[in-house]
Amino acid sequence: MDELIARADPLTGDVVGEVSKSVAHREGIWHATIHVWILDDQGRLIFQHRSPTKEHFPDMWDVSVGGHIRAGEDGAREVAEELGADVNLIDLKFVGTTTLDTAIPRGHDREKPRVYLWRSDRTLDSFTFADGEVVGLASVNLNDLGTLLSGSRVPARVFDGESIKAGSLESKDLVTLSQEYWTLLREALEEHCT
Repeated sequence: MDELIARADPLTGDVVGEVSKSVAHREGIWHATIHVWILDDQGRLIFQHRSPTKEHFPDMWDVSVGGHIRAGEDGAREVAEELGADVNLIDLKFVGTTTLDTAIPRGHDREKPRVYLWRSDRTLDSFTFADGEVVGLASVNLNDLGTLLSGSRVPARVFDGESIKAGSLESKDLVTLSQEYWTLLREALEEHCT
């Protein structure tokens, strides 16, 4: 069954109805999404490793939690579905709503993501990947984010669902996000995490 998601105003991001996810992607209809960036117990920024079976951007590194908002909800269920953590959005820092406009196979993904920061006290290995959409997590030092986004490889702590190991991330392995998006996030991190 095709999921009904919140259709969004392309300028404000306000919910203006609902649309099936497949139609939204095929026809390029603007829709609301949630992005939650998590800081672990050491203040490191967490990225999720998308499953190789995902239809869009398989086997890539992405926002800690991301998903489609259904009409009439705030999207917090995505955190529980993807990482097994129950949160209330009022406990997170709302960063803002931005724009992502990305060509995808057989369509166009036009999102108005509502971006949040969660300064958690959780360790990287305290998260679970029950729904199969996420196959791992990596955390990077906030001081390395600019280096990562400029195209260089940075050290990371990588959790595969069983153990944490030393690893690295490189910008070519990240889902593409707009410059506007990264600027919004980096400014929020500077304001709330330094």
